[in-house]
Amino acid sequence: MGYYTYHTLEVEGGEAIQRCPTCGHVGTWDWEDLISKFVGSKYECGEYYPFQASCKWYEYEEHMLEFSQLYPTYLFIIEGDGEETDDRWRHYFKNGKHHRDGMVMEFPDFNPETLE
Repeated sequence: MGYYTYHTLEVEGGEAIQRCPTCGHVGTWDWEDLISKFVGSKYECGEYYPFQASCKWYEYEEHMLEFSQLYPTYLFIIEGDGEETDDRWRHYFKNGKHHRDGMVMEFPDFNPETLE
């Protein structure tokens, strides 16, 4: 079994014209593909695609800390939406450092003027 989370990625800091960390090829890469290659290199199967569907990516923090050191000028933002209703978060990675925020949900104060 396990716990499934849907992961999305946002990158700030420029285009992904980089050297692939697994094969050394220089080119224009989609960040999701580049991270998938990197993560896949950590597993025996050699492939892992954490952004295509809900998956079990328990080591994402360890992987992204290491990956962010390869591209220190970029900010990588991973958002997670887990199986539980209140399991939504955003995790920031830059040059081997990170910060994680849980989603804060608030209702506005009641305004009697809005009654119809």
